[in-house]
Amino acid sequence: MVYFKLYDYLRKDLDGKPRPINADHGFRNIDFDKTTSWVKENLIPVPQLLQSQGGNEEYLLGQREDLLFYVRRIHLQTEWHDRTDGEFVMYNLVEGESVRIVSLADESVFVDLNYAESYILPSVFGAYKIVNLTETPCKLIKAGVSPEWNLSLLER
Repeated sequence: MVYFKLYDYLRKDLDGKPRPINADHGFRNIDFDKTTSWVKENLIPVPQLLQSQGGNEEYLLGQREDLLFYVRRIHLQTEWHDRTDGEFVMYNLVEGESVRIVSLADESVFVDLNYAESYILPSVFGAYKIVNLTETPCKLIKAGVSPEWNLSLLER
């Protein structure tokens, strides 16, 4: 990877001299056609509804074939059923008060999450449900390894 600094916050190198700036090279590599509207239309993903369960919904927020992970958001009114399918899954409660993750294998409580807390479910966890413990709607960020991700991407 190569990058060109256009500004370096007046930082000094180990000898106390200003760090080199590559403004000429940097400006030659900027695509000025990539305006704010172009970025919004082409680079910022629009959430896509993947599935619904009653009044609950799961949205895809981001996933690309060249990235290892996906990011989704679950809008939780009551409870959500899912499974790990051999991959770890990370949850973060980003809106709402409290949820509970329950194993469907034996209905045991696995963990309670409060606002701004995160938890990683192990890949072998299997089927589970997430239960909203309050009347307030919740939103959870769900992240995991993309099922389409290919190890051959590492060889590029």
